Amino acid sequence: VLTRQPTEGRAREGGLRVGEMERDTIIGHGASMVLNERLLESSDAETVHVSAETGLVAVEDREQRRVYDPVTGDEDDIHELEVSYAFKLLLDEMIALGIRPKLELEDAI
Repeated sequence: VLTRQPTEGRAREGGLRVGEMERDTIIGHGASMVLNERLLESSDAETVHVSAETGLVAVEDREQRRVYDPVTGDEDDIHELEVSYAFKLLLDEMIALGIRPKLELEDAI
């Protein structure tokens, strides 16, 4: 599956899918930890590196074992974010189309 989310239904050894209405109900009851666990940890969590200076997704060079800002080349002030794989996939597709999404980090404000 492209989005790395679990398949639906017990017959396919999948998980229970949480839609928008279910998500809104969980939010309404103030159970944010349950929402985080169901939508990220049990599903498709992915780590993304982001530059605090520019807000861009950092480049991960596994050969040289370094993570750096794609514009400035700095290795300083790079933060790790845990996001869903579907969001990471959206970011990657936008970058492939020539759109540079900037993420605003609370730590960097």
